[in-house]
Amino acid sequence: MKLLVFVLVGLMAVLLACGDDGPIEIELGQLVSGVITKSDADDGEWKSKTYLIEVIEGVPYYFELISTGGAIIRIWSADENDNIVEASLTENTLNATHTFSVGGTKELFLQSPASHVPSPFRFRVSER
Repeated sequence: MKLLVFVLVGLMAVLLACGDDGPIEIELGQLVSGVITKSDADDGEWKSKTYLIEVIEGVPYYFELISTGGAIIRIWSADENDNIVEASLTENTLNATHTFSVGGTKELFLQSPASHVPSPFRFRVSER
């Protein structure tokens, strides 16, 4: 019995340690809250959390980004190789409209400079 409990505790520890490393799939309109504490991608001076979202080519999407801790946070698109929206030290809530040139599953990186972590945030992507 003790061995079973020990194995279960070890398995839970492994699952918790691995649960924060991959991209997280999100739905349109879903309010996402999180804290950037480490990076799940090699982003140099930026720490990030990776999210996946399904988009349609040519459709405008509304991005709402809130830095709840006052840190610099941006949503960066790997496909577009550009920031979609960035919250600064003076503007904690920002909105932007963005149209993807190609549809499909997109990687969005919620990023903060390494010097600003931990960086709590909230964001939502909606169809405009």
